[in-house]
Amino acid sequence: MPEFLRESNEAEMVIEFIKAESASTDLLDDYRFPEGYSYVELIEHADLKNGYQNSLRRSMLNYRGYATRTAIFAGFPLEVAWAVHRFSVAEIAGFKYSNRPPWTQLAGQERLVGDGALAIAEDPNRVVGLGIHLAKLDAIRDSLNAGRVLARPIVAAVGATYTIVEGHVRATALAGFPGDRHFDVLVGRADDFLQWQLR
Repeated sequence: MPEFLRESNEAEMVIEFIKAESASTDLLDDYRFPEGYSYVELIEHADLKNGYQNSLRRSMLNYRGYATRTAIFAGFPLEVAWAVHRFSVAEIAGFKYSNRPPWTQLAGQERLVGDGALAIAEDPNRVVGLGIHLAKLDAIRDSLNAGRVLARPIVAAVGATYTIVEGHVRATALAGFPGDRHFDVLVGRADDFLQWQLR
């Protein structure tokens, strides 16, 4: 069973999402920073108690369809309770990828992260053909081994399973660590995740 660490909120989820994606050079350009605000101010030194800053970050995440509940957030519930939990590597391997390519092609019908990690180990060339960058996986593992703190993967608790909202590559990297390692994950719970199209 994952270990509950603390309650969280939407503001932290949004900044964790942006922090993770903006760390990737091929996604940073998709985020439009409001005039007068910098990455350092809104992300690196964010004030999560500042309602105006939170609203700015929430609007920035709409490039992923967050505010309008479209794109990867189509059908995502409006009211979600967020909390930070600590998971074992085995539990992370049991997470499900969201129902979209290339993750569905990587892991098959069950969409399990552990199956995806195994597929990568067995046939790296196939993975590259799906557009999954092995260099990113290696960089994540190197960063974690060096003690660097990365953005937490974000998952939705859908019934008895956890489906990844953001952090597919990081979760895949984590699943390759020894079983005695544990990692923190941001978990969302709601009554109506069954409406989320990528569940």
